[in-house]
Amino acid sequence: MQAFRREKSPVFVTLLRLNGLDPAAQYKLTNFDAKGFTKVSGRELMESGLTLEITNKPGAVIITYQRVK
Repeated sequence: MQAFRREKSPVFVTLLRLNGLDPAAQYKLTNFDAKGFTKVSGRELMESGLTLEITNKPGAVIITYQRVK
């Protein structure tokens, strides 16, 4: 996924709830701007959501996610 923050946007943090995931599965999330990755359950991503923070204006963040087998 890719998210953008426009130059005049006062919002730098947002919560995204993902859809269509397997609630029982684990997902590996990789943020291209950070080292390493995190593992999160599909249930958590759909119910609690994923917090995105973009401090630069304008700015962007790229996060990939894939189901862990």
